Amino acid sequence: MRPSFWTAEDEARVLAVLGDGRFHPVREIAEKTGVKAINAIIASLRDRGHDIRCRQRIEPNGRRRWAFRLNGCGPTPCPLFLR
Repeated sequence: MRPSFWTAEDEARVLAVLGDGRFHPVREIAEKTGVKAINAIIASLRDRGHDIRCRQRIEPNGRRRWAFRLNGCGPTPCPLFLR
C-alpha cells in the first residue's frame, strides 16, 4: 500500500530515471523527478518485487552518497517506457 505523501506518478517518474540501467545518485533522482521521498519510494518498489540495486560512495570528507539503478521489474509488467 502506498502512503498518501507520494503518488503512482511519482513512482513512475522514479522508475523512468532508474530504467536506463545506470546508477543514479539520490540527489539526481530527486532533481529529475521533483520527488522528495526517493528512499521510501524505492523501498516500496522493492516490496512489490522490483529489483533495485544500490551502491554507496564514501567521499573524502566521510559523507556517504547513495545511488540506485533498476536491475529488473517486479511481477507486474514494466511501464512501456522501461521496455
